Amino acid sequence: MTSMTEELRGWAEGLHHRVAAVGLLVRAFSGRFAAEGNPWIVRYADDGLLVDGRLYIDPEVIRQHADVYSGGERRALTLVASLVDEQPVNIVDVVSGVDRDVLALVLAALSHAGSGTDGNTLLVRSSAGTALVDVGPVMPWPDVPPAES
Repeated sequence: MTSMTEELRGWAEGLHHRVAAVGLLVRAFSGRFAAEGNPWIVRYADDGLLVDGRLYIDPEVIRQHADVYSGGERRALTLVASLVDEQPVNIVDVVSGVDRDVLALVLAALSHAGSGTDGNTLLVRSSAGTALVDVGPVMPWPDVPPAES
């Protein structure tokens, strides 16, 4: 059986901003916002185009519910929503209002979201030839185990 985390990662696969959103959601606050029962974790209905039953994150639902959480939780959830649908977010508000451990996750998420942009490859020349090497995100995910659901 596939876990919710694996299903969300499958939905995000190939889109750096969504991968970053899922990474932040499953790591921050012990992963409780990526758990079953959160209204923003939704299953697609079969519309002929999308996979019936596949999980995804609904950013509008996050925005509708975020105000009931603490300031740090609200800020992290708002960033997740913005990463999913690529809507602007006040990043100064986000980084100035989260605890240090969540800040490390936020910075890693931003780094991963930007890892698909130009400038993340390095031209390496050696006696064997020349190759482009993907150097990945600027900041790796911190040592916070992702939640399993």
